[in-house]
Amino acid sequence: MNSVIYPEGPKTRMDKPTAVRSSEPTTTESAGVTVTRLVAGQAAFVAATIHLWWGFPRLLAYLQAGSFADPRPYLFVPSGLLLLGVVGAMLLGRRDRALYALAAAVLAAYVLGYAWWHLGDHGGLVPGGHAQGPLATILEHLLEEPRDFVSMFAELVGVGAFAALVGLDR
Repeated sequence: MNSVIYPEGPKTRMDKPTAVRSSEPTTTESAGVTVTRLVAGQAAFVAATIHLWWGFPRLLAYLQAGSFADPRPYLFVPSGLLLLGVVGAMLLGRRDRALYALAAAVLAAYVLGYAWWHLGDHGGLVPGGHAQGPLATILEHLLEEPRDFVSMFAELVGVGAFAALVGLDR
């Protein structure tokens, strides 16, 4: 092993300091970006957890039965795992605008998919089947199921936070 003599004594290649990424804001990074990153990661984690919690048992049942009648479990499980991967990458110090855009797109797809599913009379391709207007229908469904409300809240917060990070985190 190569040794180099330093004033404070010999050091080997193994002793060289390495750059460590920290969650602490640096002098060039504002506290706002750090907080936005934290909010985005938490929102993605909550949304992913809810979609995996709902989708995984159904996916197993559908696969065993050979059923493809409901596409949601087939979409929720991989997208939930993808979001967890984004959160994991962020925890490991990854700061990537493409990663943020991907997470924002998945969360936005959840929001739009929820609206499409419920306005399309739970799986229909054409909106209809509800007496009230679209906004009242969505609000009714969100208020009927607390899990859906929490998920939608996390998704909307996450879309906003990740969109902000695309513009702010350099």
